[in-house]
Amino acid sequence: AHPPSAAGEAAVAHILVLEDEMVLAMHLEDIILDSPGTSATIVAHLDEALSAAATGDFRAAILDVNLKGEHSFPVADMLKARGIPYAFVTGYGKRLIPPDHAGAPIVEKPFTEEQIRRVIARMCASG
Repeated sequence: AHPPSAAGEAAVAHILVLEDEMVLAMHLEDIILDSPGTSATIVAHLDEALSAAATGDFRAAILDVNLKGEHSFPVADMLKARGIPYAFVTGYGKRLIPPDHAGAPIVEKPFTEEQIRRVIARMCASG
């Protein structure tokens, strides 16, 4: 007996969301869950996000840049090393993004549902 192949199942795109503001995290989760074929894992702390990024089976990730004074770039480094696309959500524009992550999509706060849906679709298509 062979294990079921992933191709035989409806592929669900799991999206990692790192956001420390609970209201925004829930809003992002709602947007993702409303999109067909996607599910979300929400984390609020850098250590949780690093652990999830190291082992999780994610199609893409949305990372808040600033987490109460810490930056999410170590998580982006890990996702990049694993070949998982990611986007940054920030109220600071591009100026905080280090050069090695300059190619990642940036969604400016405040964002619209359409902006989030578009960036997820784009990442899932490339992933």
